[in-house]
Amino acid sequence: MDAPTNMGAPDATTILDDPCEASVGLQVGSPWPMYGRCATHPSRSVRTGPAAAPRLQWTFAADAGSYAEPVVDRDGRIYLGVEHETSGLIAVGPDGTERWRGEMGNVSTAVAISSNDTIYAGAGDDGGLVALRLDGSRKWIFPTTSEIDSAPTIAPDGTIYFGCVDGTFFAVNMDGTKKWEFAAGAEVAPNTAIGPDQTIYFATLDGKTHALAPDGGVRWSADTGTPTSPPSVSSSGSVYVAGDGFLYSIRGGVIEWRVALPGASSAAIGADGTLYVGATNGVIAVRSDGGAQWTHPTSGRVGAPVVGADGTIYAATDNAALIAVGPDGGAKWSVPTAGPSRRPPVIGADGRLYIATSTAIGTALQAFGP
Repeated sequence: MDAPTNMGAPDATTILDDPCEASVGLQVGSPWPMYGRCATHPSRSVRTGPAAAPRLQWTFAADAGSYAEPVVDRDGRIYLGVEHETSGLIAVGPDGTERWRGEMGNVSTAVAISSNDTIYAGAGDDGGLVALRLDGSRKWIFPTTSEIDSAPTIAPDGTIYFGCVDGTFFAVNMDGTKKWEFAAGAEVAPNTAIGPDQTIYFATLDGKTHALAPDGGVRWSADTGTPTSPPSVSSSGSVYVAGDGFLYSIRGGVIEWRVALPGASSAAIGADGTLYVGATNGVIAVRSDGGAQWTHPTSGRVGAPVVGADGTIYAATDNAALIAVGPDGGAKWSVPTAGPSRRPPVIGADGRLYIATSTAIGTALQAFGP
């Protein structure tokens, strides 16, 4: 990667555009209804997070193992998938109290909330995609013969896409019936993205990134190394995916560029097209042409970042901190968390930040705000 250079902050007049404006398949009014906020995975909000170091508002402790990224519905409830034999999905109220637990085993990826208020969760031990109502009651289950390790992604027409450990990739209708399946040939990595032209993108553990048409036909595949993060898609259709220590940009199956970024997370996409990536040595800003913009160094590895409406970048680190970095790469603040995390925080409707972390006794979901 080229030596970092500081190219300045994004133009303030451009940062209020909503990258998820066309996401009609997701719950209306939800500030963060799925991984990456919507199907292109921009990980950018129209809300502004805390400008100054926030205070810890509450901590919810879960007696569970590994955890997924939190998701927030329009009423402020937070949904957290966890590794638990019988209660793999937990709903937490905006006050930090438990509302219900879904009766399913091991939800290791983020859930997704659709426009008809259905929650979709990949249940590892139940062996299928589970559809739940907002009160936690079950609507249906789409059975699979293998564990789901890819968060459900909802298309504008309501189709749910996800992949399995055995290499099968599914498209499922809103009523729980199968639309089609595709044999990817290797374990499907988290998570699936959908481009502006409805092309479906996912990576597999044999080092390939795949592009499928909405009918399941193959558009292309590219060699991008063993994936370390889910793909993100720009408004112009460039696909960004990390693998084997590199961040790749792909268009039409052709690799446009790659830059060396050890430990790269998924890329959050700023309003001006700048890519923000968590890496071994800090938060990295990369221009859309692959050129270096800046590096914000940290003492611990940084997980996947998210971007607020004012261009501030938020991320968690594996030395138990939640950090905020300005769009120019300068430090804004850092606060301690209950434990390490490489999962992205999410931004609620009121600007609160929610983050899931590991602790000595399980998992903690924390809320930070003014």
